[in-house]
Amino acid sequence: MNQYVAVLRLAAGSARRSVVSSLCGLLEGLGGVECVDFDLGGHCLLVWFDRSRVTLADLVRTLEDHGVPVTGVAQSRRASVQPHAAIA
Repeated sequence: MNQYVAVLRLAAGSARRSVVSSLCGLLEGLGGVECVDFDLGGHCLLVWFDRSRVTLADLVRTLEDHGVPVTGVAQSRRASVQPHAAIA
């Protein structure tokens, strides 16, 4: 099982609604990314992905290559949390 969820904390200036939509589309365009969601209050992208196809480093590198600083990362093996269920 290579299903993971990553939390990518963005620099506060990069976490504007106008930027977030393009960031989500950018990451969803990577092979192995299932879904991307955004927590505006926490300045975080939540990314559900298949780690056998794309790595955490790939996700961070993609954002940073497009000028978006990533200030923190975490990942966990996906268990019961499904996309769009983590943000209330």
